[in-house]
Amino acid sequence: MRPLLVWLLAVLLTTASLAAADKVKPLKEVLRDLRKDYPGRVLDTRLRNDDYEIRILTRSGEVVELLVDGATGKVEEVKEGKGGQ
Repeated sequence: MRPLLVWLLAVLLTTASLAAADKVKPLKEVLRDLRKDYPGRVLDTRLRNDDYEIRILTRSGEVVELLVDGATGKVEEVKEGKGGQ
């Protein structure tokens, strides 16, 4: 009985992980869409709580930090800074 319980738990955890991963758009797709409004060089990306945190060095030399909804790709927040690295 115990091996069956372990197996069921493993299946449930794997299914939950896959479902969570399906909620988030691929980073490549998000970056492609962002380039239209935020052209420049991507400095850093992070995925936190199904949202992407993305830092871009713009062509004008400013660093822009974006918070992007991982499911929709919509920009939720923009922080503009000064000067690149």
